[in-house]
Amino acid sequence: MIQEMEESVNTSVAAVCKSLANEKLMDRRIRERSEEAERWGAKAQQAVQSGEDELARKALEQKLRVEADLEMLKRSMAEAEEATLQLRQQLDRLKAKLQEAKSQQRSIIAKHQISQSGVIQSCLSQVNEDAFHRFEEFKNKVEEAEISAELYEDVAGTHPGLEADLEKMEKKQRIQEELEKLKGKTAASNPKNKS
Repeated sequence: MIQEMEESVNTSVAAVCKSLANEKLMDRRIRERSEEAERWGAKAQQAVQSGEDELARKALEQKLRVEADLEMLKRSMAEAEEATLQLRQQLDRLKAKLQEAKSQQRSIIAKHQISQSGVIQSCLSQVNEDAFHRFEEFKNKVEEAEISAELYEDVAGTHPGLEADLEKMEKKQRIQEELEKLKGKTAASNPKNKS
């Protein structure tokens, strides 16, 4: 689920980037059209000064046509800016929801670890190969959750601070300690390892 949420955030990031690129392109076209309208106005002025009224009319017609295009571009630009704003707001909401889900995921993982520790204890007491298999699955789930958290930070462009790095280190140490405890209990319960 977290991965799907991350994909939604990535899709929204791409949409915002595309919308911003569209805005920049429109802005460039608006500047070009403004300059073109000024050039046609200057040509019309030059034609009038030269006594070429017919040529001045044609230049003014071109200027009016370019100005009409310019107005249409300005309206489109306003619409694009509004769309970009909405996309950014949507992206911010998605990022907040993802962050909340990540926080809840950590809590759920902790609860899962607590509940699994009881299951692992009972499995270990039965001393069979199935216990080792379930233990590996548990370890893999925890590693997957850690990788998902790291990937989210990379994808979303966040850079964890010192506290986040220390928290990861402490979490890895706790997991390693629990792993060593479980290995010790397994070794003590397994008659194959006693010989």
